[in-house]
Amino acid sequence: MSIQALAANVAPLETDHPFAEPAGPIETAAGTLDAVSLAGLADEAALLKRVDRKYMASPEQAGALVALLGVRGARALDIDGRRHFRYLSDYFDTADRRLHHDAVSKRRRRFKVRERIYLDSGLRFVEVKTRSGRGHNVKDRLELDPVGPAACRVLAEGYPLPYSYSFESTGAGDWIAARLEERGAVGPGDGVRIVGELLPTARTRCVRTTLLLPESSRLTIDTELSVAPLYGEREEVGVPFVVIETKSNGRACDADRILWSWGVRPAKVSKSGLAMALGHGERANKWTRALRAVGSGA
Repeated sequence: MSIQALAANVAPLETDHPFAEPAGPIETAAGTLDAVSLAGLADEAALLKRVDRKYMASPEQAGALVALLGVRGARALDIDGRRHFRYLSDYFDTADRRLHHDAVSKRRRRFKVRERIYLDSGLRFVEVKTRSGRGHNVKDRLELDPVGPAACRVLAEGYPLPYSYSFESTGAGDWIAARLEERGAVGPGDGVRIVGELLPTARTRCVRTTLLLPESSRLTIDTELSVAPLYGEREEVGVPFVVIETKSNGRACDADRILWSWGVRPAKVSKSGLAMALGHGERANKWTRALRAVGSGA
């Protein structure tokens, strides 16, 4: 069953919002910060071309970081009174896992294609992530038809896998092909063929908190992270650490410097890479530290 079919076959909820707010050290600290709207975040820190740094941390470390950044003027993304948002991301790859292998080997013209659903609002996008000639991450996105609250709740609780999908059903195939060619990720005229080879392969879910820092950098904190294959026999796996990611125009931001002063160094972490390694048994030498942390439960 596709997501479209799921949305058409679940009973409506009595409320428009399917979830209660989470509670923990991160949520407590973020609740004390001044707010920034989604439009304000986009205006001040769109950062579609950016340098990302990722960190593995405990919820307590992340909560302490949020509190300290708040003193320094950070603001929390707030949408209709909510500051913590559930994300579901489905990643696409070829049958021979070409995109995953390109990421592991750091191929220059690598790319990712994913569909992301913001489960609190039902907003739904297809996204293409490529690399610029200067090594910056570049993200293009296309909005798709939204998903209703009842279907979002089912997806958040672990929609049974696998499911069927085609880009033709969303009208996104030609758009993805055009973006891949435009960004130089594939050769001229190759986009349609490559998009036709893509299959839904891995799923990740998390709760995300987003901060806008005074220097117009962004910080995201992903908790309750889980990864799963979209076909095969393996089941969803919970990730026992928090993923903190700073997004800036290049220079280290306040959050980077604070984490470094605590001895927390940047880590190689890829949510889709973990899903491929844990769900499909693919090699993932780049993410050995993260895989060991998942295996140890800490």
